[in-house]
Amino acid sequence: MATNKLLLLVVFFFLFITGFSQNYNYGYLVEFTDKSGTTYQTSHPEAFLSERAIQRRAKHKVLITDEDFPVNKKYCDSLLSFNAKLHVTSRWFNSAVFFTNDVSFPSKVEPISFVKKVTKIYGTTLNKSGLAQSKWDDEAQSEIPVFVDYGASMNQITMCNAQLLHNQGYLGQGLHIAVIDGGFFKVNQLECFDSLFQNNRILGTWDFVTGDSMVFEDHTHGMNVLSIISGNLPGQMLGSAPRASFWLLRSEDVNSEFPIEEENWIAAAEFADSAGIDVITSSLGYSEFDDLSMNYSYQDMDGKTTRVTKGAEKAFTKGIFVVNSAGNSRSDPWFFLTAPSDGEHVLGIGAVDSLKNLAYFSSSGPSSDGRVKPDVTAQGMETTLIYANGVVGRGSGTSFSCPLVAGMVACLWQSLPELSNQELLKLIRQTASNTSAPDNDFGYGIPDFAKAFSTGSNSNIDDYSTDQILTLFPNPFFDYLQIDAYVVENQNITISISDISGSIVYKETLFVENTTVNSFRMVGLSKLQAGVYLVTLTTKDKLSTQLILKDK
Repeated sequence: MATNKLLLLVVFFFLFITGFSQNYNYGYLVEFTDKSGTTYQTSHPEAFLSERAIQRRAKHKVLITDEDFPVNKKYCDSLLSFNAKLHVTSRWFNSAVFFTNDVSFPSKVEPISFVKKVTKIYGTTLNKSGLAQSKWDDEAQSEIPVFVDYGASMNQITMCNAQLLHNQGYLGQGLHIAVIDGGFFKVNQLECFDSLFQNNRILGTWDFVTGDSMVFEDHTHGMNVLSIISGNLPGQMLGSAPRASFWLLRSEDVNSEFPIEEENWIAAAEFADSAGIDVITSSLGYSEFDDLSMNYSYQDMDGKTTRVTKGAEKAFTKGIFVVNSAGNSRSDPWFFLTAPSDGEHVLGIGAVDSLKNLAYFSSSGPSSDGRVKPDVTAQGMETTLIYANGVVGRGSGTSFSCPLVAGMVACLWQSLPELSNQELLKLIRQTASNTSAPDNDFGYGIPDFAKAFSTGSNSNIDDYSTDQILTLFPNPFFDYLQIDAYVVENQNITISISDISGSIVYKETLFVENTTVNSFRMVGLSKLQAGVYLVTLTTKDKLSTQLILKDK
């Protein structure tokens, strides 16, 4: 992972981010008046954005402005003299977070000419209330045995018709996803993530709580989330975007609940932007804090009040697609969705069970300004995921329906790369099951990614199985695979089998003389490892694919 791109981005971090320290009792958000004296120029964005980020901006016609410039380093450095330590900065909002033990810090720095406003966002004077962990209390887990096809993940995938995208070969290849969460315990050790590391699809990591790159020793929650998108255990489970690439970004400190975590989230989103990320998935939400005076009200869930929602909306303006869990508060006094899922352009995800019934914990909408929320719902009750011991199990919470949908969004965007994030968001809402009568429970309903692809591509295909030009059997296979293909006469065709990482393990080119159903038998396959494979048939004018399972 130590690529030049990663090193460049880490340099940016050390310029402006020094990390959390347990030795400080207070945290303050300092907003600056300007970015005067900056040496950055919009004509040279490579100084503060990666090449991939610049390309994404160009593709989606997003202008690079002084809003993208880092904050004034001299401003930050000058405030360190007030017995303070820099934690994170925000270029989008021209602000910085400082830790200090000096309770008079605000009164000392507010008179400074370049300081616009100072707000307390962290304090250790109160014991942890348990609110941070309560966000995940309903996410109970239970072990399950599974053996076939997608394994236990079959229902959660097929409920949204994502398997039909997968069968077309859209598995998230080339899409970069940022997972913003509270830790990714043992991701670097568990078997289900092996293919990510073997194929360099873990692009990098950063911990915005501690200011380092070590995220594999922290909370298990982000690991559970990542497994739903990328998990690959043959015959047991398959993620919703198993060939996507990932940045793993920790913003959540589960030992406390303060608005400083919103600033960590914003810093993570800005990093994701600078790294050229396509999709952000975040199973986090903010409404109530350890210090009750910092709590939000339902009226603040209007899509434009909380800092974290403003950050999510700003990320969207940069061409990023943002997916966020709606929250698990239906059974709590709070009841409603939490920030940043209230954002107008944030795809807020509610939860249903395996039978499409609303989960008892799934937070309710609408946003306080009357917009439909959540946006869509997916299986978030008994969702298939991976435990810290590597065992396949189930978990419940909108934390788990969120990454499930985020992976599907990546596959859909891969299939329709010409769409903007705005067009993609509209398409998902308009093709969901409840789009004609959206409500405050299911939102626009359960997304239908096959219908979204059909609508977005103007293909008018209702059932992709009837559009396939090849049929495979047996499924699962062991030592041979029979292929029946309808192919136009007098042409060469190529049949290939690739594993979930994209490596071709079998390839054969044949000449077809007649326009009819041609049968081919691929033999000698018993040596292939058990798992999920992609069979591709290429003709002179068409490419057809299907997923298939290799038995042990």
